Amino acid sequence: MKKSKKFRIALALYAVAVLAYVGYLLYGYIQSTQDRNNLRELSALVDAAQTAITQPSETVATEPLPSDADNPGEPVETTPEPVPQVLPQYQTLYEQNPDLVGWIKIEDSEVNYPVMYTPHDPNYYLYRDFEGKDSKHGLPFVDYRSSLVPRTTNVLLHAHNMKDGSMFATLAKYQSRYYFETHPTVQFDTLYETGEYEIFAAFMTQVYPADAEEFMYYRFIQADTKAEFNDYVQNALELSLYDTGIRPEYGDQLITLSTCSYHVGDGRMVIVARKKPAPEHGAVA
Repeated sequence: MKKSKKFRIALALYAVAVLAYVGYLLYGYIQSTQDRNNLRELSALVDAAQTAITQPSETVATEPLPSDADNPGEPVETTPEPVPQVLPQYQTLYEQNPDLVGWIKIEDSEVNYPVMYTPHDPNYYLYRDFEGKDSKHGLPFVDYRSSLVPRTTNVLLHAHNMKDGSMFATLAKYQSRYYFETHPTVQFDTLYETGEYEIFAAFMTQVYPADAEEFMYYRFIQADTKAEFNDYVQNALELSLYDTGIRPEYGDQLITLSTCSYHVGDGRMVIVARKKPAPEHGAVA
């Protein structure tokens, strides 16, 4: 009789545990689905705004500089500094959340997301959505040491490697040369200009102790000399899983996409790309 009672209690506890686990999985699924639906809505807003643009304006707003204080009645002849205008396709989203600094997209992949920037709170969007609500997916964000205005040589972007294939999980596919050959570029727009970047290196590495002598890709933000730039590029090329045939030159703008990888402790999967130069006026593409 006692054994039967104990068995029923154990069975009840097991049933509760199973139900709790199923509830946890269901909650995770619902949250994941909601996060992805929200991101699709943001993407749809951008696409709709882009479609509505019939002829992009090249006009920029300007603010006059103050006149000479010693001659208040005589304005000083100066050239007004242009104030960059937010691109029309990002205007609505920027008004909703001024932490938005751009958009990243890899054609025919899951990567199609807003990019955030909070240098005062570097990891704010690690586990938050566009509205600032808790989210296990988070959003891609610019490393606090990087800058878009003024532009640093390298803009380092972080995002999760999600099991459902979202965020920067796509980066793992670049272990395959075939995937690179069919997805060789990254579209990274800032609020003020569009940009297409061609991938020149894809590699697997890790976060090292601060005193280690290994190549730490995540420390490269600004190249003040040609030697600094070439050193970063050469190290990235040596680590690359294959030769892309692309060789950046000093003065090129770079982006580095980084996400977790599980080949080693604190592993990272990284792709690095350079901005394609704008075609010369009158040149045929």
